[in-house]
Amino acid sequence: MKIEASNNSHSVNLSIEECKFMIEGSSFSETADKIYDQVTEWIEKELPAMECELNCIFKLYVISSVTQKKILYIFSKLDEFCKSGKKIKITWYISEDDEDNVEFAEELETLFEIPFEIIQE
Repeated sequence: MKIEASNNSHSVNLSIEECKFMIEGSSFSETADKIYDQVTEWIEKELPAMECELNCIFKLYVISSVTQKKILYIFSKLDEFCKSGKKIKITWYISEDDEDNVEFAEELETLFEIPFEIIQE
């Protein structure tokens, strides 16, 4: 699944065949439901057959409160698959001066049992 970035949404690139999971850009409330519902559907459909190690990369520069709720749900799904034996890890890129993003990433790291790496850019 591929969604190109636009002026008011971020890009999404998900592929089991390529073992790719990347969400990048600014995530605004106006587009969060539509995009993250598609991501959730993809996870539920594709991850049961996954055989590779999936590194889920998040590079979000603006994160609305709606996006945060959607990401929490996505992480809960990823956590379920991780606990069932699927190899999943999270790489979360942050800007050092973005205190809200740093705080959100640290909260996610403590809430879930998925291997988690925070990288400051």
